[in-house]
Amino acid sequence: MLSLAILRRRFISVHVGVAVRAIKQNIAGKEGRQLAAEGLGVAKPIGATLAKGLGPLEMEVLDVIWEMGQATSREIFEKMRERKRLGQSTVLTVLRRLSDRGILLRDSGGEVYVYSPVMARGELGGRLIDDVIDRIFGGASSPVLAHLMTRNDLKDLSSEQLLALKSQFLLK
Repeated sequence: MLSLAILRRRFISVHVGVAVRAIKQNIAGKEGRQLAAEGLGVAKPIGATLAKGLGPLEMEVLDVIWEMGQATSREIFEKMRERKRLGQSTVLTVLRRLSDRGILLRDSGGEVYVYSPVMARGELGGRLIDDVIDRIFGGASSPVLAHLMTRNDLKDLSSEQLLALKSQFLLK
């Protein structure tokens, strides 16, 4: 269980909505509910930080962190070095940027920072897609769906499979 001090530091480094979720999940009972209810504020959308999108190196760093769950900057650097020739300062810069944008949590684990993802890959992907739909297509998702249907992995779906997908997601 995370201490209240660590959660407060997390709050400073991430968006309000994410901090509220972290507090609710990590502080049990009255204290957690009280802090969340005290109005850490209205949840701010992370979309503003996603509007720039994510570069390939940022995605690779996120892949490593999702794979590991949480890791120190050194562990992330070592894993990245297996995949690509990078300097440690480059990895640190990417980690700082992702943390500043509220995509990663950065906890001081003593002498080193420990990084963990704020959201799962699917949630981040969904938010990025929502941002594209809103900014490029004015909120209309049918052009995006039409485009997706031209992809090879979806072209061969039968009508039954498409209906099953539609009903599966409409029920959520």
